[in-house]
Amino acid sequence: RNVKMQLYKSLVRPNLKYATQVWSPHFKNEILSIESVQRSMSRFILNYPNSSDVDRCAVL
Repeated sequence: RNVKMQLYKSLVRPNLKYATQVWSPHFKNEILSIESVQRSMSRFILNYPNSSDVDRCAVL
């Protein structure tokens, strides 16, 4: 779990945080794609199949 978290923080999150679309997403599909990446990574890291997205984000 710690290794997955470190990989996410070092490889995925910086791209999401500093990409132009993340700074000011204008279109609904851009927002949904960014949130999709975050949801899938939270499922991958925590491996909580029955928890909600909000609960997983709170844990992370």
